[in-house]
Amino acid sequence: MSEFAIRAFRDSDYPFVRSSFLEWLHETEHFRRMAYAPFKAVMVPQLDMILGSWECLVCHPEGNEDEIAGWVLFSQAEQAIGFVYTKKDPWRKMGVARRLLEATGIPIDRQVRALFWSKRARLLARIKGIRIEPVSFVEGLRIFSGA
Repeated sequence: MSEFAIRAFRDSDYPFVRSSFLEWLHETEHFRRMAYAPFKAVMVPQLDMILGSWECLVCHPEGNEDEIAGWVLFSQAEQAIGFVYTKKDPWRKMGVARRLLEATGIPIDRQVRALFWSKRARLLARIKGIRIEPVSFVEGLRIFSGA
């Protein structure tokens, strides 16, 4: 198993975080029928707003801070996970998501509020012993905007 380290989000991470988030979200049951251009036009400003107000941590292989193995978007104040992502090859099934979730300081041994999720992600979390409490899109926007 590879050794990983966690670091704060850097501006240079933005292109990867944005593309991985949009790619995943567009393929979920919530958005897959929507044409990509209007989807992107709506979601990029939302992601920018979130990145401006929430914390983002990046997991990387020890000694290589530029290789992103995964990232998590979260709010300590809201005790909520916005999104957690692990790069498929070669980092999935190596504990990256769990390390990221643990690094947020949000307890994962109880129900975790999640703003962006899919049925598959919810099932994987349940297998790992993490219970996701889905937050609706509208409630998620309220939380992200701080209202």
